[in-house]
Amino acid sequence: MWGAHLCSDIQRELHYKQKALQSVAAELTSQSFLHIIQAEVLLSYYFFRTGRLLEARAHTATAVALALGSGLHLIRSLNHPDAPVIEITEDNDREIQLRASADSVEEGERINGFWAVYMLQKILVVALEPPARVCGVIEASGTPIDTPWPLEMEDYKQGLLTSDIHGDSTVRNFLRHTGPERSSITAITVKASILLHRAVYMHGQYRPGCPAQKTQSWWTAFGFVDQLINTLRAELSDLTQIQNRSAAPSILFTHSLLDAATIQLHSMFYSDPTSRQNCLAAARDMFRFGGTNSQELGYLNPMMGTLWMTACNVFIDELRRMRAEWAHRMWPLLASDQEHEKEMLASLNDGLDALSFFARESLLMRHQLKQVQESMEAS
Repeated sequence: MWGAHLCSDIQRELHYKQKALQSVAAELTSQSFLHIIQAEVLLSYYFFRTGRLLEARAHTATAVALALGSGLHLIRSLNHPDAPVIEITEDNDREIQLRASADSVEEGERINGFWAVYMLQKILVVALEPPARVCGVIEASGTPIDTPWPLEMEDYKQGLLTSDIHGDSTVRNFLRHTGPERSSITAITVKASILLHRAVYMHGQYRPGCPAQKTQSWWTAFGFVDQLINTLRAELSDLTQIQNRSAAPSILFTHSLLDAATIQLHSMFYSDPTSRQNCLAAARDMFRFGGTNSQELGYLNPMMGTLWMTACNVFIDELRRMRAEWAHRMWPLLASDQEHEKEMLASLNDGLDALSFFARESLLMRHQLKQVQESMEAS
């Protein structure tokens, strides 16, 4: 389905989409559950990319339910060692649990499958919900997440998922600055999605008039998240440094998640010069593409349109701020003012170019491009 979609073969796309929808509706077994979860994730991204947002939500919700129901959030858990019951047999009322992984590669597929679902849920809610309604669906009910951070599939084949690796409050420990320092690229991407979600959540929860005690705890959390963003960014390779060019889209996506997290965290205090510069630096960074040609990166995560729109809005807001300030001046514009305006317009055009190029094959990005253009006209 995805292959036909990316090749613009509409007839085959419709055919394979129907087959994919039929396959996820088939009976679940302990052998098929992981394939069904993978299919639900792919369908969700597909519907997200094509602008069918309700269906994207529905398939994400199904993927989350299957991942939690099969216990993928408790792999190698120190706190919950027993596998969940997934079936009761009709003939003798026997409880059936998910069978143990056959080897480290299969266990790695389950670990990575869980984190793929987890990241999907995080980025989808950021893309589709206003900050005030963003929450952690998986964690909201107190669901523990003990599964270890994902590795690359080649790492599992090489036996790097050793017997001493266990899970214990994985996400909570990460947000508390505890846990393993080095991560795989896949794990860094998941962590970046967590930090973006956290930044948007904090944006939605911020209330300037809150009591001092709540305000202090909020600022403490602000400092933690800001530091985590910078720490994680330091772990991530620059696009110009990677030898495997096939990893470039993933690394670009991860950088963009972190840049968007910085913007979301600091945009609340845009009037503060330091926060404003943090926003502008992150927005500029999003369109530098590590010195590479963005049009040569191939197909990108559908979330990129949302991230680019976030960066474009920073430039639009800065242009509005500058022009409003100039309107009240009693003296002519300085050369530095004109240069700054020129720089903002150039950065904004970089964003429009990126959205325009990838919007040719994505209904979602076409819609986001239109939103940015309308904001420009209104400014």
